Amino acid sequence: MAANSDMLLGLVEEFVSGQQDSKAAETATGVKTGQFTVLELVEALGLSLTSSDAQARSRGVQLLSQVLEECYASLSEREVEVLITFYENRLKDHYAITPHVLQGIKALVSPDVAMPWPALHMRI
Repeated sequence: MAANSDMLLGLVEEFVSGQQDSKAAETATGVKTGQFTVLELVEALGLSLTSSDAQARSRGVQLLSQVLEECYASLSEREVEVLITFYENRLKDHYAITPHVLQGIKALVSPDVAMPWPALHMRI
């Protein structure tokens, strides 16, 4: 398990630092195959999602959104609720993050997601 955690942290670091956009596809594959979960991805993104640097936050949200586009069907209702709340709060962040936030919301409102409709009453 520690090897998977280290691997995930490496993928996140390389993507967020702008070194390799292809790491998003590798991360999504890891989630699809059960190598790591969306929760583990969010934990690995922790520092980038709370960074004072808007570019780092933007890249972190971008990675999460790209992974969700590939893995949305496996999310539980509770995970969708939490992610919608997260994205709702990110709409208040720097304008550079907005396109990635919308990308994530779009993935979460896909018809294939077991949608918790009350969670969609977002206060935008």
